[in-house]
Amino acid sequence: MSAGQPQLTVIPYPSSVEYVGPSSYILPRAPTISSSAALQPQAENLQAALQQRFSTPSNLQQQQEARETASQSSISLEIVDDLPALWPYRFSHEGYELVCAESGIAIKALSTTGIFYGIQTLLQALSVDTEGQQGLCMPHTRVSRVV
Repeated sequence: MSAGQPQLTVIPYPSSVEYVGPSSYILPRAPTISSSAALQPQAENLQAALQQRFSTPSNLQQQQEARETASQSSISLEIVDDLPALWPYRFSHEGYELVCAESGIAIKALSTTGIFYGIQTLLQALSVDTEGQQGLCMPHTRVSRVV
C-alpha cells in the first residue's frame, strides 16, 4: 500500500484485502443499486442504510441477468455459483467478494447471507469525500471475507 492511500477500516477485518488502484471510487450523488429479483430485499436494505447513514438517496434497478446491467450501476449485488476468491479458504457458503474499481462497486456471494455480510463491509468502508466534497468514496480494493 502506498503512503497516501486510504486504509480500509472495517470490523471484522476481511480475510483478504488487496488495493487495486491508486485512489478511491467516488459514488455518484444518487447511486444506482442493481440486483436480481431474488436480492431485492437486500438491495432495499442497502438503499435504506445509505439514506439513513449518509443522507444519500439511491435508485434501485432490477437486473434481468446479473452481468447485463452490473457494469451500468454504481453498486451491484450478485449471487454466483462459484467464487474463486474464496478457494484459498476452502470456501465458505456465507463468504463474499467486494470489489471497488473504476467501474463501480460489486458484491458477489454464494448466498444471500454472504451478500448481507458484503453490504455490512461496504457500509463501513464508505466514507464522505471531504476533499472534493463530491459524495461518498471508497478505496479501490478487492476484499474477500470468509464467514
